[in-house]
Amino acid sequence: MGSQYFTNSLDKIKKMEISTALDLINSKLGKTTGNILSLTVAFIVLYGFLVKSGIIEHISLITTYRKRKKDKLIASKEVLIKESLLDEETKNHVTYHQNVLYLQRELDIEEKDLNILKYLNGYIDKNKAIDTFKQCRNLITYNKITQRIEPKDNINIGDAEKNRLIGSIIYFTISGLSFFSMFYISSKFVDSVKDIFDLLFLVILSTSALCGGVYIAFKILTYFMRLKYVEWLLMMKRIE
Repeated sequence: MGSQYFTNSLDKIKKMEISTALDLINSKLGKTTGNILSLTVAFIVLYGFLVKSGIIEHISLITTYRKRKKDKLIASKEVLIKESLLDEETKNHVTYHQNVLYLQRELDIEEKDLNILKYLNGYIDKNKAIDTFKQCRNLITYNKITQRIEPKDNINIGDAEKNRLIGSIIYFTISGLSFFSMFYISSKFVDSVKDIFDLLFLVILSTSALCGGVYIAFKILTYFMRLKYVEWLLMMKRIE
């Protein structure tokens, strides 16, 4: 009983300290600035929790696992090529897929067409070219005659600038509304914050409104930017 009473008393003291700290920040900096500062601090605390919990590290481990998985697949195909009794044509097919895996690992992309992988590897700024390619993959094909990547037949590059402008307008409109939603939620519910858990919940709620809106806006912008990405990719310098 004594231990439980001590724990409850300690929790009450912590809640009072947090509430007092929030009131002090608001009185010194103003309600709006105080709320922003409090939310920022809470966001940092939340980020620290994600780091300590290993969630962010887990994402890195997934990437490492995928690379190791490709290494094993490459090694297994090497055994098929050198030690199996497969006919030469089948071995050539295995070699093709092995080379695909090599370049997939090197370029960090899941493209399965070896010709496209080799073409991407020929850009001077390889990483930028790959990032650009990922944004417009479904609009591009490989021409075996010219040995170059080209827009598909039904794609009109001339609409690139118009689409970019439309996408930018939609992006900034939705992003602006998302920021407004975040501040509205913060100001609407900040008076009900009594402890750190309430503050963290408010941070998650307001941040979700912001991030959700910006994510949707970014997806829409990416869709309208696809022709521009094709245009940029075709203009990038290649290794002579």
